Amino acid sequence: FQAIIHFPIPGIGEREEIWRKAFPPQIEIAEDIQWNQIATRYELTGAGIINVTHYCAVEVLASKVYRLSLQQLETAIMREYIKEGKVV
Repeated sequence: FQAIIHFPIPGIGEREEIWRKAFPPQIEIAEDIQWNQIATRYELTGAGIINVTHYCAVEVLASKVYRLSLQQLETAIMREYIKEGKVV
């Protein structure tokens, strides 16, 4: 048997908190990434944020730079939006 449980999309403050806690400490976050702005601009579920985080972490660690840029983050967010069928 399968069940679908509805979780409401987190509010801006909740999204900001998820973003702040999602990245591992090994990844440096670029100074121009402002989590409040990201949380305000992009309405994602907690699962969507984690998907973006995982994608970014793999990309950053593979590049051996260990620093997440705003461009990398926004590219990953757009990728998640497309996957979810949202208008980009």
